[in-house]
Amino acid sequence: MRTLLGAVIFSLVMLCLSVKSGCVKPLQTRQNRGNTYITIAYLLDKNDFDKEDAVPEVRKWLENVHEKAQEELKKAVGVSIQLKITEINETSEELSRRLKAWDNRGHVYGGWILGFVKAESMNRTANPDITCVLTKHTIYNDFDSGMLAYSVHQSLCVSMVPMLLTYKADEVDESGKRLSELIRNGTTDRFKNGAENV
Repeated sequence: MRTLLGAVIFSLVMLCLSVKSGCVKPLQTRQNRGNTYITIAYLLDKNDFDKEDAVPEVRKWLENVHEKAQEELKKAVGVSIQLKITEINETSEELSRRLKAWDNRGHVYGGWILGFVKAESMNRTANPDITCVLTKHTIYNDFDSGMLAYSVHQSLCVSMVPMLLTYKADEVDESGKRLSELIRNGTTDRFKNGAENV
């Protein structure tokens, strides 16, 4: 037994002596220079859209908006980012009720809506990167009104980011620019400043 214990201790001492001491260099991670995907689930304001009639038209509009947003993101950060629609659904009964109650002469209060969407998403098992409420109303907050896009969270790639976007059928390019700005503003400062930091 003593011989076995001595052999184990000797092996441990030799192992400890053979390890080089000094600074440990952190592993370098390989950066993905290919496409980056951002998944987006859309919730159509049930007060403004009839799901059966609106989905094909809205899907086509969103595909064109995504195309423009992807171009804008590529220009801004130098990385190809693909936006993927995971689903297009109506808002829940409760969110629809709140959207109607929070309507103030054609404007909806952005902060309350985003807070509710974020809280509602905690009950889901699969969350997209972004949940975007699509409404035909303009948006206001404590400082501004008449906005066509709104988000306050900066946790993209960490947790789901809720966003609001106003549906304007004839403003595809402008809506794409607004969406790309929301996405950039929904991330950390490193991402906003361009590809050299990504």
